[in-house]
Amino acid sequence: MKLINKDYKKGFAKLLITDNEDLWALYQLINPNDIITSRTTRLVKKQNAKEGRRKPMTLKIRVKKTEWNGSELRLLGVIIKGPEDVAKGSHHSISLKQGSRLKLVKDKWSAYDKSIIKKNVQPKQKAIIITLTDSRENYHAVLKGLRVKHISSESSRLPRKDMPNYDKELINFYKKTIKESINLFKENNAELIVFAGPGFASEDLKELIKQEHSEILKKSYFKKASTASKSGINELIKGGAIKSIRKESRLIKETELIMEFFLRLKKEKLIKYGYQDVNQALESGAGEVLLLSEELIKEYKEKKEFKKIEDVLHKAEQSNTKIGFISGTHELGERFHKMGGIALLLRYEI
Repeated sequence: MKLINKDYKKGFAKLLITDNEDLWALYQLINPNDIITSRTTRLVKKQNAKEGRRKPMTLKIRVKKTEWNGSELRLLGVIIKGPEDVAKGSHHSISLKQGSRLKLVKDKWSAYDKSIIKKNVQPKQKAIIITLTDSRENYHAVLKGLRVKHISSESSRLPRKDMPNYDKELINFYKKTIKESINLFKENNAELIVFAGPGFASEDLKELIKQEHSEILKKSYFKKASTASKSGINELIKGGAIKSIRKESRLIKETELIMEFFLRLKKEKLIKYGYQDVNQALESGAGEVLLLSEELIKEYKEKKEFKKIEDVLHKAEQSNTKIGFISGTHELGERFHKMGGIALLLRYEI
């Protein structure tokens, strides 16, 4: 999330949504009676006309309800201000997604509200190293947020394929390519490495990594790209491969947390679950990771009991307890939700 401007004394913050995780933050942040100004579209009919057309415009609405589905946040409310051909007081829904800009106005900004802004305007996504290669060249880039920094490229200068040392030189070139990627991974404290290229290049790299660098295999992804050049980077990003990899990486982390929950539950060690027990355990400062089902949070918000969720989140932040939000879009996430949807992995027994 990008903070364009803010003045909490005047009650507003202007924001740019940079990824889907920002929508979750805004779902927590935006409450009924808050005022939102954003670009939207609305069906407008001329007087006595049977049909109208959908017109882009900027509207200011007072929020009545929020709906979040993971990739879009819908704000349902009443129009306060808009173009002349739009009636004030009429109902409208604004859909926020990646790339949307908005102005959020609150009567009062709580410390918790400000902490959500502060936490989410900080870089959430670590760098991703992208390495493209084929038998002729390699290309390295670093992706940070939405920005791509092109680092280096190198020609393989291999002998002809019919020369006896061709295969050996190709493997040496691939090994050098992998080493450069690992160095970039460490230098940038990166999250992942994406290896891609035409043909069987990425598969060849995968086999070498298995043999000589197994420690980074879990953090490596292997994709197809039509070229080992700058255009190949754009192909991966615009084609959705990077977005898919980030999503898969988050799912793996979620899965590891849930498996740890069930393991501790089976052993009856270093675990608390259920709202009351988790809330009390957080007060002791023994929390390691707080797990919350996104479905449970929705339920609490719909029941107008979101203050309870705010309380446990606040206690977790105060005690330096990590927070893991668990999606219900996969089987393990559903199982966790059915177990109550809230748990605390402990540092020590209490």
